[in-house]
Amino acid sequence: MIHFLLVTLGGRDLVELALKSIDLYAGDCEVDIVDLPKNTTDPWAHGRAIDFWRQRQKVGIRESDLVAIMDPDCVLLEATWRREVDR
Repeated sequence: MIHFLLVTLGGRDLVELALKSIDLYAGDCEVDIVDLPKNTTDPWAHGRAIDFWRQRQKVGIRESDLVAIMDPDCVLLEATWRREVDR
């Protein structure tokens, strides 16, 4: 199963857009959202949030089964995204 991790600085409109894209193109999947503090200016904060999220997981998730989407660089998925990820 594919797991999506949305790391956001609070842009609700981008989160909603990402969730709609995931729902449309990914099908059956798990989605987690990590909200960073709104005053975050540290460029490493997104990476640390992903590492912290991985440490909290009770079930191991393989690298190939995780797609991380980071705000404000919202990723819009399209029909070919999975093939590109697999490549």
